[in-house]
This record gives sequence, C-alpha cells and structure tokens, in this order.
Amino acid sequence: MTTKKIIITGVAATTILGSVGISAIPNKTEYKNIPLPIETSQEYQTRKSYNSVTVPTKAHLTMSESWLLGDKVLEIKPTEFQSDFVGAWANYMENGEWKDIDPNFRETKDGFVMDNAPFEVVTPLTSTGIATFTNDNVYNLENKKIFNEPILTQTIQAMGVTEVAGELETGDLGWGEATYVVYHQAYPNYDADLIYFVHEGTAPRLKKLVRFNSLEKAPSVDTSFYFRISYDEPVYIQRKIGDDFVGWTRKSSILNYQGVFNVKVTGSKFVNDDSKVRGNAMKAFKIWDSEDKSELINVNLSYLEDEVFVLTKIIPTDFFIDAQFPVYTDTTTDFYPNASPESTSVDGYARRSDVNETYAAIRIGAGTASSDSTGNQTFVNAWASNVNNQYTYWARGIALFDTSSIGSGYSVTGTTL
Repeated sequence: MTTKKIIITGVAATTILGSVGISAIPNKTEYKNIPLPIETSQEYQTRKSYNSVTVPTKAHLTMSESWLLGDKVLEIKPTEFQSDFVGAWANYMENGEWKDIDPNFRETKDGFVMDNAPFEVVTPLTSTGIATFTNDNVYNLENKKIFNEPILTQTIQAMGVTEVAGELETGDLGWGEATYVVYHQAYPNYDADLIYFVHEGTAPRLKKLVRFNSLEKAPSVDTSFYFRISYDEPVYIQRKIGDDFVGWTRKSSILNYQGVFNVKVTGSKFVNDDSKVRGNAMKAFKIWDSEDKSELINVNLSYLEDEVFVLTKIIPTDFFIDAQFPVYTDTTTDFYPNASPESTSVDGYARRSDVNETYAAIRIGAGTASSDSTGNQTFVNAWASNVNNQYTYWARGIALFDTSSIGSGYSVTGTTL
C-alpha cells in the first residue's frame, strides 16, 4: 500500500528529488515567517553590514508541496531566504556587533539622548544649554574595516535664545516621521523654534534647525543667528575653494561662505594627515520652505580661543516673501569616516526649473539644482507651464545602492523598491 506524505521543500529541491527517483510534484505556494536554520542565520550575520537590514529570524519563501511515494520521510531544511539592503546606513557597529540605527530621541534626567547610531547626541533640557555630539563611530565605510582613533566630542550652543524647556515631538520635518527635540519659541521675536533632529538619510546626520512659523514675524532685514561650537581635541578645519579643500589658518574669520566645512582630528590645528579618518563635517547651509523652494545661505566662522568657534548664519529676508511656511534653516553635523557618503550611496535628485520649454528641450537642458541627500523625498516630477505642450519643471530622482554587504558568490534574483 502506498502512503501519501507531504513535505515542504524549496522549489529547486524538487528537481533534486526527481533526479534520485523520488516523485515530487510541486504546487508552488507562498509561506511566510518560516524559521531559519541556525546555520543560515549565523551565515547571514557574517554578511550583515552597515546597509543591511536587521538579520531576520524568519524568512519569506516560495515553497512546494511534494508528494512522496513510499513510507519514507525525507527531511529537507529550507535554505532560501530574502535578504534586504538599503542605499544608506541601516546599522552601526558597537562592541564588534551590528545594531539597528534608531534616530529617535528619549528624555533623561541629563537631557534628551540619541545613542543608537554611529554617534551619540545629548541635547539640553532648555534652549540655552549646551548640546554634545560624540563621534565614536568605529567602522570605515571607505575600506569596509574597523578603525581605532580617539573619539571626538563637539559641543553646540545656540546663542541669543530665550530660555524655554525642550519637548519631545513626533512629526515630519521633511524626511518622514521622526521623534526630535523642539524648543518652542526659543526665538520669540521671529515666531521661531529651535530643533535638534537626527536625519537618517544616506548616513545619519544631526541637524540643528531654526523653524520660522509665520511671515508676520519673519526677519524683515537680513538677520544673523549665532552658534557657539567647540571641540575636545585640536582640529584641522578645511573649507572648499574651487574644487579643493583648503586648510584654515584661523588668523582671520571666514566670511560670507557658502559650502562645506571639514573638521578633522589630525593631531594638529594647521597640518593635515590623510592617514587619519576621524572627524566631523558641516554641510553647506541652506534655507528652504514647506514646498520646493530652497537656496544656500552665507555663513561666517570665527575663532575665539583654544578650540572654540562662533558660527554665524545670515538669513536673507527676501527668501520669506513668497515662501510657504513653516520655513527652515539648518546647521548639519556629519561624522567621519564617510561624513559625506554620496560616493557609494545617494538618495537625491537633479532638476531643471524656472523655464518654459518643450519636452525635448527641458529633458536635455542643463540642470539648475540638485541634492545628494533628500531622505525619503527622492522623486520624478514634470510640471506643465501655462503654454500648451511646454514645461517649467523637470526632476529626476537618483538612488545609488552600495551592495558590497551581499558578498561575493551570491546571485541577486529579485529586487523591490
């Protein structure tokens, strides 16, 4: 008498069964949450890297029901599983293990803390206090290796603010929902708030935002906002001149600058050392509104004493005239290595706008704006003008993924965006 038995096995395994004389008729079925064998989980853990999602304990498999002749029971463990990666930092390394990044703050007795990232941020309980940014990252994305260099701590203090208590708030500041620290009406004369926010884009970044809430109280003249910044190690500061980063002698202030500052720990204030990778960076400073208007702003950087500096942001009043509120301006602190990771991963766009052209012309025209870090705002857009068959806006979304964490010898059988 023939006994019918059912086992679950991978689709590929039915071919193997057939090759050894076992009749296996697959009926393809989706199975979810199937526990992974411990060997598979351990092997996947060795391949997990900065941009791989959390190691799954279960898998989503396409399996087969196989009919076996005879009363033999053949045990086959599933080894197919789905692994995901993203074009950004999804994990950070701590004590030799990869952990999930969580950019949200939590309140403690000492301040508001975010410590589940390649750096740690503690913001003050009130707006007049001092925030600390501790760069303790140990993974060098450029060469995919662990490194060991002294930790760098930076402090940031908003100057000229009214003392108000900080609050945890959950909302969308333009990069998806997150929990951040807000000091409501820290700038009451301008109906403006001070915000500390960790943006989890291609790499997590600390953003210090000033949020202007209304046109009625927005600055009526170009207005300066000041931040006191210090470092616990001697730092070598570079600014970009043309295509090159040039060291700053500190003999005079940097005035009306639009661009990136690199801050490196080299053991010297005035001499670079390319072998050193620890450092912070401040990306080019911007102002933007709640729709699609944005522009770079001028900043000044002045040296006070030791490793203490004053950063001055100059807010142009003309920006507010036709802006959609709230309006934001930022001071962004990144971490090295990979303070600007867009060499291996990008979530941005390139666009051509403020024209009135045919489809053929706007499609091949020179770009007028771009960004290499837009978080969850990568998009493709085309806006028609008031002239038939012509366009005023054309944008292309750009996403570059670093797939090095998959490792060699593996095949990509499918992707989902």
